Amino acid sequence: MNNLNKLLEEGKAFQREENIPVPTGRLPSLIPWAVLAFSLVVVSLGIEVFWSLPSHRPLPLCGEETKHLTSCQKTVTPAHSSHKT
Repeated sequence: MNNLNKLLEEGKAFQREENIPVPTGRLPSLIPWAVLAFSLVVVSLGIEVFWSLPSHRPLPLCGEETKHLTSCQKTVTPAHSSHKT
């Protein structure tokens, strides 16, 4: 910590010698980020409440009557393994 203080003091002394003004400015504000987060939460809740999706049903089983569908569920019989666990 002593080296850090020494470096900081050397930097301040150099600024005084060279007449470099101390940077003045505002501290960073969290308000824009809070507004953004709040608006995203409101949009998300609005979509969930006002644009609700229909209830989900399982996909139909693949067969002759489902050829016209884009998605169907294949029936797979589990293979019996011969090794013991």
